[in-house]
Amino acid sequence: MELSWALRVEAGQVIAFVGAGGKTSAIRRLVKELAGDMPVLITTSTKLALDEKDIADEHKIIEDAGGLLSALSDWDRDRTLLLTAPRIPDEPKWDGLPLAQLQDVIEFSREKKVVLLIEADGAAGRSLKAPAEHEPALPHNLDLLVSVVGIDAVGESVESDLVHRSDQLRSLLDVESGTELTVEHVASLLKHPSGSLKELPLHAVLRVLINKVTTKDRLKTARRIAELVLEEPKIKSVLIGVVQAKEPVREVRGRVAAIVLAAGESKRFKRNKLLQEWNGKPILQHVMDAARASKAHRRLLVVGHEHEKVLANVDHEGYEIVQNQDWKQGQSTSVQAGLGAVAGGVEAAVFPLGDMPRVDSGLIDELIDRHAETLAPVVAPQVEGEWGNPVLFDRVTFSAFSELTGDRGAKKLFSRYQIEAVPAGDDALQDIDYTDDLVDAGKS
Repeated sequence: MELSWALRVEAGQVIAFVGAGGKTSAIRRLVKELAGDMPVLITTSTKLALDEKDIADEHKIIEDAGGLLSALSDWDRDRTLLLTAPRIPDEPKWDGLPLAQLQDVIEFSREKKVVLLIEADGAAGRSLKAPAEHEPALPHNLDLLVSVVGIDAVGESVESDLVHRSDQLRSLLDVESGTELTVEHVASLLKHPSGSLKELPLHAVLRVLINKVTTKDRLKTARRIAELVLEEPKIKSVLIGVVQAKEPVREVRGRVAAIVLAAGESKRFKRNKLLQEWNGKPILQHVMDAARASKAHRRLLVVGHEHEKVLANVDHEGYEIVQNQDWKQGQSTSVQAGLGAVAGGVEAAVFPLGDMPRVDSGLIDELIDRHAETLAPVVAPQVEGEWGNPVLFDRVTFSAFSELTGDRGAKKLFSRYQIEAVPAGDDALQDIDYTDDLVDAGKS
């Protein structure tokens, strides 16, 4: 997928890049992807190599506030523009804009719906770095911070030529000279208050970009790093890919919530169907066990009707319990209650239904993996042209859930968003509504 899609770039955003292993390449890629669709400005809050002025269609050297005003006023927004201060004496680099001028550029970008890309520290072309005391140079009103690492540093010595500022990195990781860098070391750097979290503005979103993932082995390594990194709530997602490739992002790993819906009254069944035994345990327990065994990062159980009885008869260890006081008003209220408990902390949510015991963790994982590969707004199982359950919804759809009413679930939103289909078997269609369905569900 495109880098701009994976980063969820929007017009008017201020985006800074830190770390090592492809910052400038990532900026170049975004310029290429966004140019023509929305205006793009590029600048640096530190330094930029002289030969990198070709990152944009035009380069303006800003001497003073008047020069900045003139450059922005004269700018043809169909062309990308790089803004720097003059060359640093005795260095092959352009200087960054002073803070006051950078703030003026930020205000201009927001007002004119311009994407502003900022290179906010240096890495001397290496793949991994620890920030120096004066780094990074981040504006307080940043929207998105992208922390870049090159995966080729894994397996190398902490003093390798691929590492910038080895002394700082050894101190930050508390390792000895000669230590071989592991998945855990890279993840620790990305989660460390003096690593990728350093100077993170309060309201900025932090996403990690693992670059140079060119082989299957490196992909497995990157996935392990992502799993560890997502233990840090301040990191929203981890992008995995090769920014200079035709398809720069292979997948995006973010936290996904599995929200099991179990609040209904089971009117057609005449008693609480979720607690009826099927294959040795309650129907609902099968669903909860499947979600527990899946790749979902958070698991929620939405209860309503006979909630005390339900909780007393299932193993809900590891689950957050959400009580839906409005369960009589239909499934839409359970979907809203579950999503309301997680919406700010996840990139997607999947909704297993409590009366579908044949849905296993494998199907849930297929939905999560397909979402990671596409960031599609909706990912749903499809059985011979018919949509099944459970369905995964990306965060871009969350605001629309407030419109749902009655006993209709979130499938009402299908007509509004792109749907990514995952081929599935009959298990994705088979729910329990009547006593006879218990027998049918037991058939293979």
